[in-house]
Amino acid sequence: MSKCASFNIVSIKNWLSEYYKSGEKSDYWRKRAAEAGDLKSILEVYGYSEFDVTSNAYDEMLRSLNNVKPESDDESALKSYAIGMVYYKRGDTTNAKKQFELYADRNDAMKYLIANCFEKENNYVEAEKLLKKVIKDGWERSADAYMKLWGYFLNGVNGIEPDYLKSLEYAEKYANSEGMISSTANEITGKSCNKLGEAYQYGLPGYVKDVKKSYEYYVRAAEIGNTEALAIVGMSLLNGEIDGIYINRDYFKANDYLRRASFNGNQQAKECFEKFGVDGVIVAPIRPKTTTYKFMDGHELTATSQTITWLHLLYGIRYKPCRIRYRNPLKREIKCSTCSSYKNCNYGKKFKGKTHPRTCPELY
Repeated sequence: MSKCASFNIVSIKNWLSEYYKSGEKSDYWRKRAAEAGDLKSILEVYGYSEFDVTSNAYDEMLRSLNNVKPESDDESALKSYAIGMVYYKRGDTTNAKKQFELYADRNDAMKYLIANCFEKENNYVEAEKLLKKVIKDGWERSADAYMKLWGYFLNGVNGIEPDYLKSLEYAEKYANSEGMISSTANEITGKSCNKLGEAYQYGLPGYVKDVKKSYEYYVRAAEIGNTEALAIVGMSLLNGEIDGIYINRDYFKANDYLRRASFNGNQQAKECFEKFGVDGVIVAPIRPKTTTYKFMDGHELTATSQTITWLHLLYGIRYKPCRIRYRNPLKREIKCSTCSSYKNCNYGKKFKGKTHPRTCPELY
C-alpha cells in the first residue's frame, strides 16, 4: 500500500471518529484510526499522558506505533516517546533508553525519562547526574527533578547516603520552582526538618548532638504541619524540657500542637489527651520539686520547689496570679484583689491571718 493511500485511510478513519463525536461509533473509528497509525488517536485510545500510559496492551500499541509515518521532527520525537513508554512500562529499560536517547540532546523531558530508567535499574548515581543536568538546563518541569532528588537524599538509596541537609535544600528549591504544589512543598520540607531534628537530637552519624538546633528544626517542621514534629514540640512545651534541656513551658501552644498532632493520628498525642485532657484541653498537674535546669547555652540552674512553683505560675495557664493592693491596717491582713475578702475567699479556701497567699487560688 502506498504512503498516500495509507495516509488517506488514516485521515478518513480519523475524520469518522470526529464526525460521530462521541459514543460507540466514535470509539470504534478512533480505534481503527489508531491501528492504522494515526498518532493522535494512539495517544488518546491508549491513555498516554506526561510520563505515563494507562493501557497495558503493549504488543497492540507497538503494532499501531510501527504504522505511524511521522511528518515532522516533533512527530518523530512524540513517536519515540510513545514507543519508549511502552518499553518502560514493560520493564525493558534498555530499549526504553534507546528510544528516549534519540532526542535527548534537544529535549530535557527525554533526559528526565532516561533518569527514570536508571532509577528503575537502581542506578541512582546516573539518575542524579541527569536530574541535575535538566535543572541546570532550565527545564520548565524542574519541580519534578527536585522532588526526586529530595527523596534520594532523605531516604538514602543505592550509591547515595542519606543527607538531610541536602534533602532540605531540594525541598526548598521545589517550593520555589514553577509548577510546585504548596501542600507537597510543606509536606516534604516538614519531613526534612523533622529528620534534621532527630539527627541533631540524637547525634546521628555525620551530625554533632545539638539540642538547641534540634528543637529549632522540630519547631520549623511543626509550624508547617509535620505530625511527628507537632507531637514532639507539643510534649516539650507541656513538660518544659526536651532531652533534659529546659525550655519555657507554654500550655497554650502545647494544647494547639498536640491537638493538631492527635487530629492527624499521632498516638502519643492521643494518649496525652486521654490521660490529661478535660473537655478537649490538656490540664497537666504541677508537682513542684527541687530541680536542676539545663539551658540551651550550657548553663545550669538548681531551683527549689518554691521557685519551680513560681516558674509554673509565670509560664503556665493553670494558675492566675493576682496583685496585692493593700493591707488592712486594723486587721493586719492582706486583702485579695480577686475576691475582695480578708479571711474567707469566695473560691472556698480560708485565709489564715497574716499568711494570706499572694496568689488567689482561683484555678488552684
